[in-house]
Amino acid sequence: MSPPISYDLLLFSLSVVIAIVASLAALLIAFRLRQQLERFAILAKLGSAGVMGCAISGMHYTGMAAAHFAPGSICMAAASGGLKQTTLGLVIGGFAMAIMSVTLILSALDAHFGARNARLASSLQLAKDAAEAALSENKRITAELRAAQSQLVTTGPRSRHGRDRQQRTPHVGNVLNSVTYRRD
Repeated sequence: MSPPISYDLLLFSLSVVIAIVASLAALLIAFRLRQQLERFAILAKLGSAGVMGCAISGMHYTGMAAAHFAPGSICMAAASGGLKQTTLGLVIGGFAMAIMSVTLILSALDAHFGARNARLASSLQLAKDAAEAALSENKRITAELRAAQSQLVTTGPRSRHGRDRQQRTPHVGNVLNSVTYRRD
């Protein structure tokens, strides 16, 4: 530009602050809405897109208000045979379409991987529940086996003595019977 553009420092700084706050708001909204799977999520996303559009417009117009052009300023790029308006429009339109296409592709991939992560998380929860149930069953069976083992340890010697007694008792009875029969 001839003469150069002069800027209002306060409005320029305000434009930068609006850009930073709008970017942080966009990140916050994106992270909050990513976890929201309710039926009103689409409306919330549309509302947040409107808020972001207003924030970007505010930043743009604040930045434009910060620029002051002197009367009779000449753009040296246009004066020296630089880009024509139609060429400049096509270049800007091409870049805008490329950015929007990449954004749509990344958004679709994000949705795909988000759904896949949700399925994997659900599958992992089912596996965890099954593992916890198996562990609980294992603890129950182990407790039953320990109880049976302790019962065997405490009743084992008694049952062996009882079995020995039963085996001896008929012999003692037979001996006593033979003694009583011989007396007659």
